[in-house]
Amino acid sequence: MKALITFFLLGFVLLFSASCQQQSAATSATVTKSAGACATKIGPFSINYSFEGKCGGDSAYAPPQGQVAEYVRRSYQDKNGSLWFGTNGEGIARHNDDDTPLKYFTTKDGLGGNQITAIMEDKDGKLLIGTDGGITQYDGNKFINYTKKDGLSHNHVWSLFQDSKGTLWAGTLSGLCRFDGKSFQPIALPPSAAKNPSATLSVNRICAISEDKAGNLWIATDGFGAYKYDGATFTNYTTADGLSDNNVTCIKEDKKGNIWFGSMNGGVSVYDGKSFTSYSSSNKRIGNDEVCEIFTDSQGFVWFSSEGFGVYRYNGRELENFGVKQGLGVMAVQTIYEDRKGRLWVGGGGGLYLFTGDGFMNVKKDGPWNGGC
Repeated sequence: MKALITFFLLGFVLLFSASCQQQSAATSATVTKSAGACATKIGPFSINYSFEGKCGGDSAYAPPQGQVAEYVRRSYQDKNGSLWFGTNGEGIARHNDDDTPLKYFTTKDGLGGNQITAIMEDKDGKLLIGTDGGITQYDGNKFINYTKKDGLSHNHVWSLFQDSKGTLWAGTLSGLCRFDGKSFQPIALPPSAAKNPSATLSVNRICAISEDKAGNLWIATDGFGAYKYDGATFTNYTTADGLSDNNVTCIKEDKKGNIWFGSMNGGVSVYDGKSFTSYSSSNKRIGNDEVCEIFTDSQGFVWFSSEGFGVYRYNGRELENFGVKQGLGVMAVQTIYEDRKGRLWVGGGGGLYLFTGDGFMNVKKDGPWNGGC
């Protein structure tokens, strides 16, 4: 089921919705299907792709009515237990873990942008939301927005992270920024060793930021590979070091201390501190090399997405795939998240899904919200 995708680009517009970047919130997609082939229409553009089977198991890009959103990009649970789901153009939705309806917040309510790229809570308990219009801070009553006028290198924010020392970092389309308590300051990364770098959007884009147990900061870039920052020195990792792809989408540490890297074109790379091991379509370990998200659950299992193939779960020995046959009607998985009740949520192009232990169930606006395991 390897997808063969053809793009047509105009300026700086991202075209296809079934990807880690997704389409602009202002555009809409229409899909037509035939035997073993799919065609997506996004505005004036066409994307053709074919599979050894159906279009993402029939459910991709054509979610049933009543979904939380057409595209669920991010998931997060705050200190009060409320679940937040970021969308690709419908703002952010809050579920209070009771019978009250979902509450949606958009730019009309004060949100910086309706495309949600990051959700986190800072050390003071305020919700921080990364959007295509800057960073929005929400204290439960009012919204405060941070944009280029507050020091951000670009208003399109792609990642947010607060490290163990309390420092807030932001990744934008134009680079890395650090918050000094009042404003954001751009932080220049040292030159990359990547040869002939090419980007999905911009080589300066910071796709993800995370921290390992030793306190090292890991930074994913769109063409320059990954950087490790120990508080004093940046170390760059590229394909020359064994990384499978320099277009890194996400970075997570597992419970054994291994660092997992997702990528746009090379699948997953796992770094044990000495060498890299890859999981890709070329070595037939996974179905597709576009990996948008990696997550380590409370049991130590590592979950990651694979474009057109749902998600994979690694138990320390082998991989298990969950896709349409297991009830996961999402072709382009964007978010994998476990809440404090141990429920695993998966979202993307097709809506929101909850893991039941051996498969997935679709959770719409009206639920069911109390399933799962």
